[in-house]
Amino acid sequence: MAASSVFEMGKLEVHVKSVNQSNSSSPPKSLLISYPSQKGDYGVVLFLHGFLISNSFYKELISHISSHGYIVVAPRIIYPCLQDEINSAAQVANWLPEGLQAALPPNVQPNTSKLTLAGHSRGGKAAFCMLLGLAGSPLTVQFSGLIGVDPVAGFQIPGINYKMEIPPKIITNNSKPFDINVPTLIIGTELGEEAKGCLAPPYAPAGLNYEQFYEKSKEPSYQFVAKGYGHVDMLDDISKNDLMGKLTYCVCKNGKEREPMRRTAGGLMVAFLKAFSDGQRDDLDAILNDPELAPIQLDAGAKLSS
Repeated sequence: MAASSVFEMGKLEVHVKSVNQSNSSSPPKSLLISYPSQKGDYGVVLFLHGFLISNSFYKELISHISSHGYIVVAPRIIYPCLQDEINSAAQVANWLPEGLQAALPPNVQPNTSKLTLAGHSRGGKAAFCMLLGLAGSPLTVQFSGLIGVDPVAGFQIPGINYKMEIPPKIITNNSKPFDINVPTLIIGTELGEEAKGCLAPPYAPAGLNYEQFYEKSKEPSYQFVAKGYGHVDMLDDISKNDLMGKLTYCVCKNGKEREPMRRTAGGLMVAFLKAFSDGQRDDLDAILNDPELAPIQLDAGAKLSS
């Protein structure tokens, strides 16, 4: 029962606010921040959005996480080049210890000694690249965990089986494990590697998706694969009258509805945060041993230290 509660909204009221660049003390990039309204000291998650996907499309997902007692910082970083995104994300990470408090109410205190890095799609790859030391400037913060939400390393051309990893190449360059020494959670989707139609590419192509990130992750690492759901099914129920919102429904193969996948992704992230940010492993262990606790069907696996 306790484990299944992570898949529901938590008990804390959540506030979501936008923070823009306006002066020298502002964040390096515009941010969407979700946080509990209740007074307290909270761990922090830096969440990187997918390629050309607005950070605002993750409002319900990050609110779910915050309702369980975490501050989530989601910068808006859109560049054609992944390296530019990695560099900007690192700048935001380095800003957090000194800058985040000013963006929050005085009674909501960020504990950046409990800092977790997460990302969806290409943002997931950017997160791994940051911890591999591939940002343009060194990280001055330490992360206690890493989460990849259906991470993708490259693309496939529609209609043919030509695939290519976009630089920096961290999947196809060698077969060695990632030199990342923090616990890792990988959330994959069954339908992500399937094309929507003959003219659309799969947006998480086999050989460049969550499977390879999990294979190259060191212990301890966890993998949960959502059966019957697609690459963007953890996004908000965006209006199909909005052009970008409509595209998120049109370009990827999707499950029946997004709400169960959002609850599942949010719950898995909360269970992981509780385990490795707060030292409470019961929920994560319970879900690993009984994936049917989740709202949707999951395949579960883990690489754990003996």
